[in-house]
Amino acid sequence: MATNIKEFFSAFSSEEQYFLNLPIFWTVTITGVDKSSINGVLSDAGEAWNASVSPNDFTKTGGILVAQEVTLPTESSTFTAMESGSTGGFLPGYSMNTRANFLDRSVSVNFLQTEKDIEHNFFRPWMIAIGIHGLIEDKDVRGMKGTMEVKQFSNSGKFIKGFRFKKVFPTAIEGYTLNYDATDFIVKSVTFACENYEQLVGDSPLNNFYNQNTPTPPIASPFNPPPVKNKQPTENLDSTTFFDNVIFDQAKQAKYESDNAKRNAAKKARSNRIFGIPGVGGF
Repeated sequence: MATNIKEFFSAFSSEEQYFLNLPIFWTVTITGVDKSSINGVLSDAGEAWNASVSPNDFTKTGGILVAQEVTLPTESSTFTAMESGSTGGFLPGYSMNTRANFLDRSVSVNFLQTEKDIEHNFFRPWMIAIGIHGLIEDKDVRGMKGTMEVKQFSNSGKFIKGFRFKKVFPTAIEGYTLNYDATDFIVKSVTFACENYEQLVGDSPLNNFYNQNTPTPPIASPFNPPPVKNKQPTENLDSTTFFDNVIFDQAKQAKYESDNAKRNAAKKARSNRIFGIPGVGGF
């Protein structure tokens, strides 16, 4: 048991595949939706709705800032037991019946209401336009379906994984309540379906919040204290990004690791003296 505990702490503090990333480092983007096509459909139908904003108007540092929560789809299939008739006590086999369709594998995004409300001024007009025109795009109406990307990042700002939802469109917009009570800010939920989705994997300079000319910082261990931040943003880093507070001061990090190694060596020596076992630490 002691060996397992030692391996656990050793792996989670030194091996990158075990590092725990904070769940708050994620972004969502929606591109490829033509606002003019939405407004053209609404105008031709005599609707008073109008798409006055687009997701790009709310996108900074690689994501839609007013997106507060994303619920990713469940991947599932149904299986059927194969009846074997009167064949004694043998268990029947099974077969896969169907894979869940893309309407069941929906994506939900909660958007914070602001004065230029993205739900009211874009997603609701978009959904009404689809209700009028349908999903078939022609030469006169294009861009009614878009691309959504959800990305997750490590504690040091590296892109580590994500999803790309292709030909995405809204299927439901949740209602909300207005009252005079002291309450939280209004958050509106929009549900999307798509034609297909694919996996985004691994770190790439093109998918990194750090400029390619900025040295890649050392990787933080979840058992190390928070990295020392550089109070002055580097020349090549956008100072508005929320990852600018995790730029490592390499000299201070190296000094910390050296001091930590000395403390661990002293602790191990004290433990050896206490237990009277040469060469054996606390495990």
